Amino acid sequence: MYIHICRERKHKIKMETKQIMEEQTTHLSCAETAKLVRGALKENFPSQKFSVRSSTYSMGASIDVSWENGIPSDDVNKIIKQFAGAGFDGMIDYKYYVNHWMMPDGSIKLATRESTTHSDSYSCDKPHPDAKKVSFGADYVFAHREISEDIKEDAAKQIAKLNDIEFISMDDYPKSGFFEARGENWWSIANQVLCKNEINGPFKIVKSDETCSGDWTDFYKVLPFSEEDQIKQDRIDAYKEKREAKAERYAELAEKAAKQSIASHEASNRATENIPFGQPILVGHHSERAHRNAIKRSWNAMDKAVELSNKADYYAEKADATKNNNAISSDNPEAIDLLKEKLIKLEDQRTQIKEFNKKARKEGKEQQAPYMLANLGGNIATVKKRIKKLESIDKIEEIEETINGVVLKTDKDDNRVRLFFDGKPEEEIRTKLKSNGFRWSPYNGCWQRQLNPWAIKVARNLIQGGEF
Repeated sequence: MYIHICRERKHKIKMETKQIMEEQTTHLSCAETAKLVRGALKENFPSQKFSVRSSTYSMGASIDVSWENGIPSDDVNKIIKQFAGAGFDGMIDYKYYVNHWMMPDGSIKLATRESTTHSDSYSCDKPHPDAKKVSFGADYVFAHREISEDIKEDAAKQIAKLNDIEFISMDDYPKSGFFEARGENWWSIANQVLCKNEINGPFKIVKSDETCSGDWTDFYKVLPFSEEDQIKQDRIDAYKEKREAKAERYAELAEKAAKQSIASHEASNRATENIPFGQPILVGHHSERAHRNAIKRSWNAMDKAVELSNKADYYAEKADATKNNNAISSDNPEAIDLLKEKLIKLEDQRTQIKEFNKKARKEGKEQQAPYMLANLGGNIATVKKRIKKLESIDKIEEIEETINGVVLKTDKDDNRVRLFFDGKPEEEIRTKLKSNGFRWSPYNGCWQRQLNPWAIKVARNLIQGGEF
């Protein structure tokens, strides 16, 4: 009897405790939970724009968080997964529920979790006197990170460059080795690499030195830009913009000259339109002078039309050459890297010819012409010399100093040494400047020449009154 009363009392106390705990639990709706998710995201990632949408359906509810570029999915999941009111045990196909403690500072701690076949139950005592027990209205919170088209295109171009593949369009299917076998276009290739390696901000893609253990994307790594990388990228972008602006300027000049040529041609025709075709000059007639003047105006206008037409062709060719020029300019911030790539290709080509000649000698076959190795050797020596020269320029620190009222300034982005005079220098100084490679730049308002250590020395000597 006593044992029975004790059991009843114990059960009663347990039920009362459970009732108190249930009364203390605040049940939030899915919309209220979504509001908390928005607040947490805004607090942790203030510069990132998120879309938070709640969905309710039969036997459950969920929240979808989506955003474009920026914060990696793992960082977002650390925040939003705290607001999930349920979990799922896939081994037994069972959904279990969880409750949380809402702390006064807004942080969240797990309060209770149901037990399943593969996990024990969990219960946490009230961690703070003002903590509030809540049950979130969304069973699950999902994260969807989208990648913008411009980011995918940037990644595709980098991958194409790493594999010496010509990039034309994102809709193309690369026809080269591994990628040809996969049969995917650049959209798919770039998306897979970027989803495997999520980076917040500017990035660069490099080939991995590690052995591919599973997915093909293991061959690539997406690395964040360092401060130096960003500075270099800014220089590259500025160089490309400058080159594009130059091509556009030539194209505008070509269009302007072409229009003027057409106008002059029409003026030539108008000058003689009132004179009948084949009409000779009537010598001594009152119309002789007007006839000769009309012919003269027509010829002058035609000469000008031809001159302007040639000028239009000249600028059109300049625009095309500027836009499609594949030569490695010393002004290009990527010049050293491009020259090193060129050097590797030239050395590989020379090695292949040597191996071919070696095999040909053994088999008694005709070898490659001797001049081919000689030309390759000369090209290799030239490229090495340019690399050495550009590396020495790259080590030059930015200079801005005033000597005798003249400002000496270096600009590594434009690869120039510049001299700024207070007014127009005397003819003798201008002659010395020109004879030492300096040219007047109306755009920059200074005298400038290509940057190198010798150019800096020459500039200093000139403005100090030295002789050369």
